[in-house]
Amino acid sequence: MSYTEKEIYWNEKHQNPNWSDEIHFSEFFENEMNELNFNKGIINNTEITSRLLLNHLSVFSFSNNTKIIDFACGKGDLLLRLAEHLPSCHSFGIDISEYAISKFTEKVASKKLTDCIKPITGSIESLRELNESYSNDIDIIICRDAFYMLTPEEQSLFFKLSESLLKETGILYIADSAVNINIVDTIKKHVIKRQHGGAPITWSINGSGRNFSISDKALGTRLDLISNPIINEDVIYKSFGSAAKFCLSSSTKNAYENLSEIAKPQKIKNQRISDYIYAKFIFCKTPIIKHSVSSSILVKFSKNFSYQNNETIINKGLYSFEIGKWNLVLGQSGVGKTTILKYIAEWYKNKNIDISNKPKKVFLLEQNPKLIEDISVKSNLILFNNNEKIINQVLINLGLPQSILKRVHSRNKLSGGEYQRIALAQAVISEPDLLLLDEPCTGMDQVKKYQFFSNLKSYYVSNEIKSPTIIAVDHEFNSIESFFNNYYEIIHQRIYAISK
Repeated sequence: MSYTEKEIYWNEKHQNPNWSDEIHFSEFFENEMNELNFNKGIINNTEITSRLLLNHLSVFSFSNNTKIIDFACGKGDLLLRLAEHLPSCHSFGIDISEYAISKFTEKVASKKLTDCIKPITGSIESLRELNESYSNDIDIIICRDAFYMLTPEEQSLFFKLSESLLKETGILYIADSAVNINIVDTIKKHVIKRQHGGAPITWSINGSGRNFSISDKALGTRLDLISNPIINEDVIYKSFGSAAKFCLSSSTKNAYENLSEIAKPQKIKNQRISDYIYAKFIFCKTPIIKHSVSSSILVKFSKNFSYQNNETIINKGLYSFEIGKWNLVLGQSGVGKTTILKYIAEWYKNKNIDISNKPKKVFLLEQNPKLIEDISVKSNLILFNNNEKIINQVLINLGLPQSILKRVHSRNKLSGGEYQRIALAQAVISEPDLLLLDEPCTGMDQVKKYQFFSNLKSYYVSNEIKSPTIIAVDHEFNSIESFFNNYYEIIHQRIYAISK
């Protein structure tokens, strides 16, 4: 089907909608299929997709101007939903149907979102044009139910453009039907224009799982699947079956019935397997080392790292942190921030994790540090350095009075802020070459968090003391980013160096 034929077909489709012909492979939640429940399925599918995408969004992107491209956006429902979650986002919706884009434009205007959402009539060339202005600047690229419309050459170009457009932590989301490679010709006998176009995603059995042709399209780029695709064995079977009951055209009805029968899952080795499935693929970039290897602490995972539940936490690869700088590592809870620090500090050992170029003297300040509570603060500090001149100077820079040295926590309770600063004082007076900070400001408000790092910085600057290499981990950065030279994020089971 040529570009012009596709444009004419989709314009007609959007202008004269027949809900039973609109096969979106929705995840239906109602047993009885009718127009109302079908539309509910479409709405639910939009909500499911928006939440899935938000779960993969970078911490930096939540805090800044998130940029999204929806390729084949239709009338823009998904971008409008994402705009509700991300008020500061800047989005582009591309669709081949001029009519759909006109309706999308009306919705954008009615919701007063013209400054943040731009509808575009076009196809792959529109993506190329955006790449000229937004290279390495897009957080999410979406392609739902449209990848099959692209020719094999266009599909390869789509991946190359996506690689160029995406930020280091960005994702490419593709959701579409995928067919067993052995029945591609059978499917083609029954498809109508709605399903016809370029090249379908195919799959074949590889060992115990499926091998998808879409992975081959990513070859030659830095894009890689974050994890195994999300597969629904029933969606296409149910979608075609439900729509067939309401088709006005007998030829379309027959086509849908045949396709539904082909997609009907079969029980194989206690599993329900369909030849014609719906799959959701999420790709991310492979991280690169941005600093000289000789001036970096290197952390090499020779295998995917996981906890006891076998869910991958960090993908195998080589990651680095610049020596002599302040490095801030961000990430949501549970992504492995603390674990990374403990391996660098050699509190943990693993034959598949190698740490090299690490400075000799390391201090790890834990998230919830413990003082010896039955002895004085001074005694707690002398354990790490008995030079009183250094101790006194550190106390001054951390904003602690000399009188605190005599206090014993078990008798004269220290405040949370005092306790935390004394623990930091222990770290500083130990004069480490590498200082590891595991969310040291837990429980502090933004002002006290800023003061914490300001006091730490002032000690080294005001006393003209060379700062150790610092690797601090946290889940937010707004109040402290100015103190750090480098930014990293653990996301997509990988560690990325972030350009800001």
